[in-house]
Amino acid sequence: MEQDTIRARRIELIDENGTTRAFLQAESQGVSGLVVVSPEGSGMSATIGMYNGIPYLVLGGEGPGTVYASLNSHGPYVRVSDGKGKHKTFKV
Repeated sequence: MEQDTIRARRIELIDENGTTRAFLQAESQGVSGLVVVSPEGSGMSATIGMYNGIPYLVLGGEGPGTVYASLNSHGPYVRVSDGKGKHKTFKV
């Protein structure tokens, strides 16, 4: 029987070894998104999601740095971090 809707809090995509490579998740705290993790297991990831109605994109994780971008009622916001405490913020 064909279903029109699948309901889940989290959906994981796994590789042939059973390792999670990406997941789609929704939380009651207003956060939902798609996370793609590094195949090497380095802690790097790419995330696109929503936080309390505000869209965001995060590239990075553990390691060399992180790029965070968002758009809210005040306009675009980008924060670049080197992973060692130094960062630069751009607002328009």
